[in-house]
Amino acid sequence: DSIIKAFIVRLFQFFKEQWFTSLEINPFVVDDTGNITCLDMVAKVDSCELWRQKLQQQYISRVKPFGTKSHPSETIVESVDAKTWASLKLTVINPEGRLWFLLWGWWASVIVMDTIVDHWLLHEVANYWELSWNPDESSNRTYVNTLIETMLANKKSDQYLFVVWWIANFTDIVALVKPLCECIVEHAPDLIKQNITLVMRRGGLRAEEAMHLLHET
Repeated sequence: DSIIKAFIVRLFQFFKEQWFTSLEINPFVVDDTGNITCLDMVAKVDSCELWRQKLQQQYISRVKPFGTKSHPSETIVESVDAKTWASLKLTVINPEGRLWFLLWGWWASVIVMDTIVDHWLLHEVANYWELSWNPDESSNRTYVNTLIETMLANKKSDQYLFVVWWIANFTDIVALVKPLCECIVEHAPDLIKQNITLVMRRGGLRAEEAMHLLHET
């Protein structure tokens, strides 16, 4: 009837004004006076709109799918990600896994994960990752330290930390490698005790300077 039609029109306006990528209401009810109440609603925005909302001082919070539990390390990285223009993501898939990844550049994560799957090693993958859009040194240090501490926490020997920076990337590699070197020195006794192997794939801007820092460490 006219009440529901008017509601749909206004809802669509709201959808466009807030730049949602999806909006679902299931269900809504109409009472005797014609008032409409949404009993359940979920809406999504992309990262661009999330940034716009912050500028407008509106409030959108990120939530995980129903029933999902966050690993403490994920919460730390999420707090850093919320404060920077860059993108820092961490998902702990299997805290008992032996393959840990620290990769800079989104495409690096996609290609490396595809390669791991091709070699039937998905069951050993401990985390999914992303550091892109040139994070600053402080953000990188928090991320690297969190990842290394999470890896060491499972007490397993013979684990691997893959460090990959992407060639086609504007990220400042030195700003990434400096905190990595600091964390390696800080955690050196435990890294040696648990026989952690560092595997690197180099490339990108200032790669030679970054490799020099690693060799000096």
